[in-house]
Amino acid sequence: MRRLYTILFNLMLLLMGMTAIQSCQNELDVVEPKGGLHITLDNVSSSTNTRSTPSEIGVPTADKFHLSVVDTKGMSKYDGPVVDDTITLAAGTYSLTADYGENPVLALEKPYYVGTTQVTVVSEKVADADINCRVGNALISAVFGLNEAERVRFNKFYKEYGLDIKVENYSVTIPSTNSNLSAYFRAGSEITLEFSGVLRESDRSVSCTLNASDVPNFPQTFEAADHAIITLTLPDPENVAVVNIGKVEMQEATMEETIPLSWLPVPKVTASHQYDGTGALVGTNLSFQDCYFGMTWKAVVTNSNLDEVRTVQGTNALSSVYSSSQNWPYLPKGNYTATYFLVKEGEEPSRLGSRTFTIGSPDKLKVNITGGYTSYTKYLAGDIDGANACDAFTIYQPTASFALSSAIANGTNYKNLSYEFSSTIDGTAYGSTKTGTKNSGVLDNATGLTPSLSAHTIGVNAKFDGGSASATSKFYITGIPMRYAPPSTGAGWSSHGTVKWDDSDDGEARVRLGQNTTSQPQYIESSRIAVPNGTVMECPYKVRVNGATVQTTLTLSVGSYEYFSEKSTYMTGKTYESTATFTLTTNATSMKANNSYGSGQTKSWIYYLEYKYGKQ
Repeated sequence: MRRLYTILFNLMLLLMGMTAIQSCQNELDVVEPKGGLHITLDNVSSSTNTRSTPSEIGVPTADKFHLSVVDTKGMSKYDGPVVDDTITLAAGTYSLTADYGENPVLALEKPYYVGTTQVTVVSEKVADADINCRVGNALISAVFGLNEAERVRFNKFYKEYGLDIKVENYSVTIPSTNSNLSAYFRAGSEITLEFSGVLRESDRSVSCTLNASDVPNFPQTFEAADHAIITLTLPDPENVAVVNIGKVEMQEATMEETIPLSWLPVPKVTASHQYDGTGALVGTNLSFQDCYFGMTWKAVVTNSNLDEVRTVQGTNALSSVYSSSQNWPYLPKGNYTATYFLVKEGEEPSRLGSRTFTIGSPDKLKVNITGGYTSYTKYLAGDIDGANACDAFTIYQPTASFALSSAIANGTNYKNLSYEFSSTIDGTAYGSTKTGTKNSGVLDNATGLTPSLSAHTIGVNAKFDGGSASATSKFYITGIPMRYAPPSTGAGWSSHGTVKWDDSDDGEARVRLGQNTTSQPQYIESSRIAVPNGTVMECPYKVRVNGATVQTTLTLSVGSYEYFSEKSTYMTGKTYESTATFTLTTNATSMKANNSYGSGQTKSWIYYLEYKYGKQ
């Protein structure tokens, strides 16, 4: 029934025998030469090193076999493990028995291995003895249905069923759900076979004795290593749930077939999250340790909600790659169960075992900051109107998103996975943490920033399915657009000389520079801009220049560039309202309105100053 590994056990016994006879003659002891028994085993470890069995059972290697040495009178001369030591023996003939395991009356998956031989030990001679070990008990395996149609009928009539084997007062059942099991019993035993099941329609338990005596090939007496494969049938008509023995196949059980699959360790599972060349998370690969060498087997993986997330089938080591799974390319962190089945053509897969394992969070996540804009980015993009509609000191709507494949970002199986985005500006946390089940989060605007020719840095610390990632993006704050229109306390501006911040004329607010003072010069200045060289600026303004006993000059400038300069002579005055457009030739980090002379009544008024981005 099974296609497993060949295990050949040949026990090589090097027997060195000497008789030890003691006699008393003339009060002198006469000692004859002594020999011994030296044991070596060939072709054992090499034939078993590809299989693994539980530590409590052990691998049937040489040192696990039990050796019995009995003389012709039935007296035991050695009873212990096969060891590479010398056992002293007298010359003579001995029966040797090597065995492994128990020889149960009846049990599932309990093979018993045994070998016997005789050897004659001659004084001061070495005798070689080969003990050929084989299966020492008999076994029965079950097949339910001669074909697939019959297997369907079994499942139609019975919700549970199996083959019961009875020997003396012992009974075991080979269930349909695990038909790879075999019942082992002592050679020469009388056995009884029964079919038992639970009817699907009435939920009633039924059983019937199976008569195997008239079935061809069924042995009257089971010898050691006899392996009977019994196929049960459920013939037509379909409305009669009567079970019979369809056929019996006899095989000689070899040691390769009788090492139970239950002895094998359950394959381990290794999970590995996968990323593409851009760093995006694309899925999770699984690999299954090769523990069922030479067989076709299947691994079914379920999550804690019992969703079947992966299935893979094949021989030797198995692997499941993310690209082969349309519904579950990525396996979220959590606990999973891998259940293994033996697959045979024409039979229902039989369960081998299962293993729980844990998949951790992705450890190489990548998060990106996209979008986000300032007045300056709008200007660089050619959206001059959009730039001038912005607040000059704000970074708007930076958006954070994890680098995920669309199958993960949009997959319905991941709709409950949580995302978290928290933001920083120049290393300091600001705004609220964005949480939810979306792959992207629009961060809060960063407001009230200081203009600088050095970029401000938006940062995001993000979490997805327990994994974390961070990213930064740089933005420039120029301080424009900006409008200054009195009355004002001069917030953001500084003054020199005689300056009246809250002057007015016929209800129109203005700032007065100069009048009745000899301190030179009189001006207001602000450093709340940081506009790079090459920027086109548009500067609307409304000012008035008044002369008195002497002339006065009013100059408006951005950085080193003077975009307005007008002189008023003795006892004259003039109001100017216009817009200057120009391109900076150097970086500008200040704005200034300067009244160059203020003796007597000479003065200038500032009604408003505006600084905007201009069009080429």
